[in-house]
Amino acid sequence: GTDMPTPAGAVSRSLFKKQSASEAHGSDFGIPGDATKPLFKKNSLDEMTVRRTEKPIEGKVPAKPQPISPLVGDESAKPVVRQRTGIGSYEDPADARREKRRPGKTGRPGK
Repeated sequence: GTDMPTPAGAVSRSLFKKQSASEAHGSDFGIPGDATKPLFKKNSLDEMTVRRTEKPIEGKVPAKPQPISPLVGDESAKPVVRQRTGIGSYEDPADARREKRRPGKTGRPGK
């Protein structure tokens, strides 16, 4: 494990095996012109293209569904007006008050 020579009779406790000369100087991808399969495969273009490997489905595309339109003159189609937390909102008003009590993070350090 270390650069120091191992004393006679001592056992090396290193977890790492020292490389042989052929391991250290050999190539990672085989010998050029060698018929054996290389250790590493080149990525195909599809593999290099991240998130764009989905193939479109061949064949007839299903028809898009018609949007469900509200009846003409129906007042429920208008958006709910939300000025403050708690009015037509999912947030709990008590949580909003508790949130406001927390100090801002813009003060001087240590003050």
